[in-house]
Amino acid sequence: MEIDAELLKKYYQGLCTPEEQAAVEAWQVSAEDIPGQLDDAERASLETEIWQHLQQSLHFEQEDTPPLIKTKSLRVNWKRVYGTAAAIGLLVSIAGVLLLKKQPAVNNNKTIAYQIISTHRSEKTLVQLEDGTRVMLNSESTLRYPAHFTDTSRLVYLTGEAYFQVAKDHKRPFSILTAKTKTQVLGTVFDLKAYPGEVTSLAVEEGRVRFGAVNSPRFHQLFTRGQYGDFSPNGQLIKTIPQTKVVAPWKDGHLIFKDEPLALIIPVLQRWYNVNIKVGDKALLKQKFTGDFNNPSISFLLDRMSFVFKFHYTIQQQTVQILPNK
Repeated sequence: MEIDAELLKKYYQGLCTPEEQAAVEAWQVSAEDIPGQLDDAERASLETEIWQHLQQSLHFEQEDTPPLIKTKSLRVNWKRVYGTAAAIGLLVSIAGVLLLKKQPAVNNNKTIAYQIISTHRSEKTLVQLEDGTRVMLNSESTLRYPAHFTDTSRLVYLTGEAYFQVAKDHKRPFSILTAKTKTQVLGTVFDLKAYPGEVTSLAVEEGRVRFGAVNSPRFHQLFTRGQYGDFSPNGQLIKTIPQTKVVAPWKDGHLIFKDEPLALIIPVLQRWYNVNIKVGDKALLKQKFTGDFNNPSISFLLDRMSFVFKFHYTIQQQTVQILPNK
Protein backbone atom coordinates (compact mmCIF):
# COMPACT_ATOMS: atom_id res chain seq x y z
CA MET A 1 0.00 0.00 0.00
CA GLU A 2 1.38 3.41 -0.98
CA ILE A 3 1.91 5.83 1.91
CA ASP A 4 1.04 9.35 0.82
CA ALA A 5 -0.12 12.60 2.41
CA GLU A 6 -3.81 11.76 2.13
CA LEU A 7 -3.38 8.40 3.85
CA LEU A 8 -1.35 10.01 6.65
CA LYS A 9 -4.03 12.63 7.06
CA LYS A 10 -6.68 9.90 7.42
CA TYR A 11 -4.52 8.08 9.96
CA TYR A 12 -4.10 11.08 12.24
CA GLN A 13 -7.82 11.86 11.98
CA GLY A 14 -8.69 8.31 13.00
CA LEU A 15 -10.34 7.54 9.66
CA CYS A 16 -8.19 4.61 8.51
CA THR A 17 -9.42 1.08 7.99
CA PRO A 18 -7.55 -1.60 10.00
CA GLU A 19 -5.51 -2.45 6.89
CA GLU A 20 -4.56 1.19 6.31
CA GLN A 21 -3.70 1.64 9.98
CA ALA A 22 -1.38 -1.38 9.89
CA ALA A 23 0.34 -0.09 6.74
CA VAL A 24 0.95 3.39 8.19
CA GLU A 25 2.32 2.06 11.49
CA ALA A 26 4.65 -0.34 9.69
CA TRP A 27 5.92 2.59 7.61
CA GLN A 28 6.39 4.76 10.71
CA VAL A 29 8.86 2.36 12.29
CA SER A 30 10.84 1.98 9.07
CA ALA A 31 13.80 4.21 8.28
CA GLU A 32 12.37 5.58 5.07
CA ASP A 33 12.66 9.28 4.35
CA ILE A 34 9.81 11.35 3.00
CA PRO A 35 10.10 14.07 0.38
CA GLY A 36 9.50 17.75 0.86
CA GLN A 37 11.82 18.46 3.79
CA LEU A 38 11.30 21.78 5.53
CA ASP A 39 14.14 24.01 6.60
CA ASP A 40 15.34 23.88 10.21
CA ALA A 41 13.41 26.95 11.35
CA GLU A 42 10.11 25.74 9.89
CA ARG A 43 10.62 22.26 11.29
CA ALA A 44 11.45 23.55 14.78
CA SER A 45 8.39 25.82 14.81
CA LEU A 46 6.01 23.06 13.76
CA GLU A 47 7.56 20.51 16.10
CA THR A 48 7.06 22.86 19.03
CA GLU A 49 3.44 23.68 18.16
CA ILE A 50 2.40 20.07 17.56
CA TRP A 51 4.09 18.72 20.68
CA GLN A 52 2.71 21.49 22.89
CA HIS A 53 -0.78 20.72 21.63
CA LEU A 54 -0.24 17.02 22.33
CA GLN A 55 0.93 17.80 25.86
CA GLN A 56 -2.13 19.99 26.46
CA SER A 57 -4.40 17.24 25.17
CA LEU A 58 -2.83 14.64 27.42
CA HIS A 59 -3.15 16.98 30.40
CA PHE A 60 -6.81 17.54 29.57
CA GLU A 61 -7.47 13.82 29.40
CA GLN A 62 -5.83 13.28 32.78
CA GLU A 63 -7.84 15.97 34.59
CA ASP A 64 -10.76 13.60 35.27
CA THR A 65 -8.64 10.64 36.34
CA PRO A 66 -8.08 9.54 39.93
CA PRO A 67 -4.77 10.49 41.66
CA LEU A 68 -3.13 7.12 40.98
CA ILE A 69 -3.72 5.79 37.48
CA LYS A 70 -2.89 2.13 37.05
CA THR A 71 -4.49 1.64 33.65
CA LYS A 72 -6.89 3.45 31.44
CA SER A 73 -8.29 2.22 28.15
CA LEU A 74 -10.02 4.67 25.86
CA ARG A 75 -10.72 5.31 22.23
CA VAL A 76 -8.84 8.31 20.95
CA ASN A 77 -9.98 10.56 18.14
CA TRP A 78 -6.67 11.58 16.64
CA LYS A 79 -8.17 14.70 15.08
CA ARG A 80 -8.73 16.06 18.58
CA VAL A 81 -5.22 15.46 19.84
CA TYR A 82 -3.56 16.25 16.50
CA GLY A 83 -1.69 12.99 16.32
CA THR A 84 1.00 11.64 18.57
CA ALA A 85 4.70 12.17 18.95
CA ALA A 86 5.13 10.38 15.63
CA ALA A 87 3.47 13.33 13.93
CA ILE A 88 6.35 15.53 14.96
CA GLY A 89 8.96 13.71 12.93
CA LEU A 90 6.78 12.36 10.16
CA LEU A 91 4.13 14.89 9.25
CA VAL A 92 6.32 17.94 9.81
CA SER A 93 8.37 16.65 6.90
CA ILE A 94 5.41 17.02 4.55
CA ALA A 95 4.95 20.50 3.13
CA GLY A 96 1.56 21.60 4.45
CA VAL A 97 0.52 21.24 8.04
CA LEU A 98 -1.81 18.26 8.01
CA LEU A 99 -2.33 18.28 11.77
CA LEU A 100 -2.95 21.95 12.33
CA LYS A 101 -6.47 22.17 10.87
CA LYS A 102 -9.06 22.65 13.54
CA GLN A 103 -12.35 21.91 11.75
CA PRO A 104 -14.21 18.93 13.23
CA ALA A 105 -14.02 15.77 11.16
CA VAL A 106 -16.85 13.34 10.48
CA ASN A 107 -15.60 9.87 11.34
CA ASN A 108 -17.52 7.14 9.57
CA ASN A 109 -15.00 4.43 10.39
CA LYS A 110 -14.01 2.85 13.66
CA THR A 111 -11.66 5.04 15.67
CA ILE A 112 -8.26 3.67 16.62
CA ALA A 113 -8.26 1.99 20.03
CA TYR A 114 -5.36 3.12 22.20
CA GLN A 115 -4.47 2.74 25.85
CA ILE A 116 -2.97 5.51 27.96
CA ILE A 117 -1.07 4.85 31.17
CA SER A 118 -0.07 7.89 33.24
CA THR A 119 1.61 8.60 36.54
CA HIS A 120 1.57 11.75 38.64
CA ARG A 121 4.38 13.10 40.81
CA SER A 122 5.78 10.64 43.37
CA GLU A 123 4.06 7.73 41.58
CA LYS A 124 5.41 4.81 39.59
CA THR A 125 3.56 1.95 37.93
CA LEU A 126 4.27 -1.29 36.06
CA VAL A 127 2.59 -2.00 32.74
CA GLN A 128 2.61 -5.28 30.82
CA LEU A 129 1.84 -5.05 27.12
CA GLU A 130 0.08 -7.75 25.13
CA ASP A 131 3.35 -9.00 23.59
CA GLY A 132 4.86 -9.65 27.03
CA THR A 133 6.90 -6.43 27.16
CA ARG A 134 7.10 -4.95 30.67
CA VAL A 135 7.32 -1.20 31.18
CA MET A 136 7.99 0.52 34.51
CA LEU A 137 6.83 4.15 34.31
CA ASN A 138 8.57 6.76 36.43
CA SER A 139 6.79 9.75 37.97
CA GLU A 140 5.04 12.28 35.70
CA SER A 141 5.18 10.00 32.69
CA THR A 142 2.72 8.89 30.02
CA LEU A 143 2.81 5.79 27.82
CA ARG A 144 0.45 5.58 24.84
CA TYR A 145 0.15 2.36 22.87
CA PRO A 146 -2.39 0.55 20.64
CA ALA A 147 -4.69 -1.96 22.28
CA HIS A 148 -3.39 -4.47 19.73
CA PHE A 149 -0.06 -4.35 17.90
CA THR A 150 -0.01 -4.96 14.17
CA ASP A 151 1.48 -8.04 12.53
CA THR A 152 4.55 -6.10 11.39
CA SER A 153 5.43 -3.62 14.15
CA ARG A 154 5.11 -2.63 17.81
CA LEU A 155 4.94 1.14 18.21
CA VAL A 156 4.44 3.12 21.45
CA TYR A 157 4.75 6.76 22.48
CA LEU A 158 6.46 8.04 25.63
CA THR A 159 6.54 11.29 27.57
CA GLY A 160 8.68 11.17 30.70
CA GLU A 161 10.79 8.17 31.74
CA ALA A 162 10.33 4.41 31.52
CA TYR A 163 12.32 1.22 32.03
CA PHE A 164 11.61 -1.22 29.20
CA GLN A 165 11.99 -4.99 29.21
CA VAL A 166 11.08 -5.68 25.61
CA ALA A 167 9.87 -9.17 24.66
CA LYS A 168 11.82 -10.68 21.77
CA ASP A 169 10.01 -10.74 18.44
CA HIS A 170 12.27 -10.74 15.38
CA LYS A 171 9.35 -10.24 13.02
CA ARG A 172 8.05 -7.11 14.74
CA PRO A 173 10.54 -4.43 15.82
CA PHE A 174 9.59 -2.50 18.96
CA SER A 175 9.78 1.28 18.51
CA ILE A 176 9.35 4.17 20.95
CA LEU A 177 8.68 7.68 19.75
CA THR A 178 9.19 10.72 21.97
CA ALA A 179 8.96 14.41 21.09
CA LYS A 180 12.47 14.40 19.63
CA THR A 181 13.78 10.84 19.39
CA LYS A 182 13.07 7.38 18.07
CA THR A 183 14.30 4.19 19.74
CA GLN A 184 14.07 0.81 18.00
CA VAL A 185 14.82 -2.70 19.29
CA LEU A 186 13.86 -6.34 18.75
CA GLY A 187 14.18 -7.46 22.36
CA THR A 188 16.28 -5.85 25.08
CA VAL A 189 16.30 -4.02 28.44
CA PHE A 190 16.95 -0.28 28.73
CA ASP A 191 15.85 3.00 30.31
CA LEU A 192 14.61 5.92 28.24
CA LYS A 193 14.11 9.40 29.72
CA ALA A 194 12.33 12.09 27.70
CA TYR A 195 10.84 14.73 29.97
CA PRO A 196 9.78 17.95 28.20
CA GLY A 197 12.48 20.61 28.39
CA GLU A 198 15.20 18.16 29.48
CA VAL A 199 17.90 16.18 27.68
CA THR A 200 16.57 12.89 26.28
CA SER A 201 18.76 10.05 27.53
CA LEU A 202 19.14 6.33 26.95
CA ALA A 203 20.77 3.71 29.18
CA VAL A 204 21.12 0.13 27.87
CA GLU A 205 21.19 -2.78 30.30
CA GLU A 206 20.92 -5.68 27.82
CA GLY A 207 20.86 -6.13 24.05
CA ARG A 208 21.23 -3.63 21.23
CA VAL A 209 19.29 -0.39 20.74
CA ARG A 210 19.10 2.01 17.77
CA PHE A 211 18.62 5.56 19.03
CA GLY A 212 18.54 9.02 17.51
CA ALA A 213 16.44 11.90 16.19
CA VAL A 214 12.91 11.00 15.20
CA ASN A 215 13.29 12.72 11.83
CA SER A 216 16.86 11.63 10.99
CA PRO A 217 16.97 7.80 10.93
CA ARG A 218 20.14 7.81 8.82
CA PHE A 219 22.10 9.26 11.74
CA HIS A 220 20.91 6.90 14.46
CA GLN A 221 23.59 5.20 16.53
CA LEU A 222 23.74 1.68 17.89
CA PHE A 223 24.01 1.34 21.68
CA THR A 224 24.86 -1.89 23.46
CA ARG A 225 25.04 -3.12 27.04
CA GLY A 226 26.53 -0.56 29.43
CA GLN A 227 26.37 2.30 26.93
CA TYR A 228 24.53 5.57 27.54
CA GLY A 229 23.40 8.23 25.10
CA ASP A 230 22.20 11.82 25.42
CA PHE A 231 20.20 13.65 22.76
CA SER A 232 20.66 17.36 23.44
CA PRO A 233 18.07 20.08 22.73
CA ASN A 234 20.18 21.27 19.79
CA GLY A 235 19.89 17.85 18.14
CA GLN A 236 23.33 16.44 18.99
CA LEU A 237 23.56 12.75 19.90
CA ILE A 238 26.54 11.69 22.00
CA LYS A 239 27.56 8.59 23.90
CA THR A 240 28.18 9.40 27.54
CA ILE A 241 30.00 7.91 30.52
CA PRO A 242 27.46 6.26 32.84
CA GLN A 243 26.97 7.92 36.21
CA THR A 244 26.27 4.54 37.79
CA LYS A 245 26.56 0.90 36.77
CA VAL A 246 22.90 0.42 37.74
CA VAL A 247 20.40 1.22 34.99
CA ALA A 248 17.28 3.04 36.20
CA PRO A 249 18.03 3.00 39.94
CA TRP A 250 14.79 4.95 40.47
CA LYS A 251 12.73 1.80 39.90
CA ASP A 252 14.22 0.29 43.06
CA GLY A 253 13.83 3.43 45.17
CA HIS A 254 17.39 4.73 44.78
CA LEU A 255 18.35 8.34 44.17
CA ILE A 256 21.89 8.56 42.80
CA PHE A 257 23.68 11.79 41.94
CA LYS A 258 27.23 12.02 40.69
CA ASP A 259 28.71 15.49 40.45
CA GLU A 260 25.38 16.90 39.28
CA PRO A 261 24.44 20.60 39.54
CA LEU A 262 21.50 21.55 41.73
CA ALA A 263 19.73 22.86 38.62
CA LEU A 264 19.42 19.28 37.31
CA ILE A 265 18.69 17.76 40.70
CA ILE A 266 15.69 19.98 41.42
CA PRO A 267 13.39 18.54 38.68
CA VAL A 268 14.16 15.03 39.94
CA LEU A 269 13.26 15.95 43.52
CA GLN A 270 10.07 17.73 42.44
CA ARG A 271 8.85 14.60 40.64
CA TRP A 272 10.07 12.24 43.39
CA TYR A 273 8.50 14.07 46.34
CA ASN A 274 5.63 15.95 44.66
CA VAL A 275 6.91 19.35 45.76
CA ASN A 276 7.72 22.70 44.19
CA ILE A 277 11.24 23.92 44.94
CA LYS A 278 12.18 27.60 44.91
CA VAL A 279 15.81 28.71 45.10
CA GLY A 280 16.55 32.18 46.46
CA ASP A 281 20.05 32.47 44.99
CA LYS A 282 20.72 31.37 41.39
CA ALA A 283 24.40 30.83 42.21
CA LEU A 284 23.34 27.74 44.17
CA LEU A 285 22.01 26.14 40.99
CA LYS A 286 25.54 25.72 39.64
CA GLN A 287 26.91 23.91 42.68
CA LYS A 288 27.36 20.15 42.26
CA PHE A 289 26.41 17.27 44.49
CA THR A 290 27.24 13.55 44.76
CA GLY A 291 25.29 11.03 46.79
CA ASP A 292 23.61 7.62 46.81
CA PHE A 293 20.37 7.32 48.79
CA ASN A 294 17.84 4.53 49.35
CA ASN A 295 14.30 5.90 49.67
CA PRO A 296 15.35 8.97 51.68
CA SER A 297 12.83 11.39 53.13
CA ILE A 298 13.00 14.84 51.61
CA SER A 299 14.18 16.31 54.93
CA PHE A 300 16.99 13.76 55.19
CA LEU A 301 18.17 14.54 51.67
CA LEU A 302 17.91 18.32 52.04
CA ASP A 303 19.85 18.18 55.31
CA ARG A 304 22.78 16.50 53.52
CA MET A 305 22.60 18.86 50.56
CA SER A 306 22.36 21.96 52.76
CA PHE A 307 25.59 20.96 54.49
CA VAL A 308 27.40 20.75 51.12
CA PHE A 309 25.79 23.75 49.47
CA LYS A 310 25.66 25.87 52.64
CA PHE A 311 21.99 26.75 52.47
CA HIS A 312 19.00 26.52 54.76
CA TYR A 313 15.49 25.54 53.76
CA THR A 314 11.86 25.58 54.82
CA ILE A 315 9.05 23.20 53.89
CA GLN A 316 5.48 24.49 53.92
CA GLN A 317 2.93 22.02 52.58
CA GLN A 318 4.18 21.21 49.05
CA THR A 319 6.62 24.11 48.71
CA VAL A 320 10.32 23.98 49.54
CA GLN A 321 12.19 27.27 49.85
CA ILE A 322 16.00 27.15 49.60
CA LEU A 323 18.02 30.17 50.73
CA PRO A 324 21.79 30.67 51.08
CA ASN A 325 23.28 30.92 54.54
CA LYS A 326 24.22 34.43 55.58
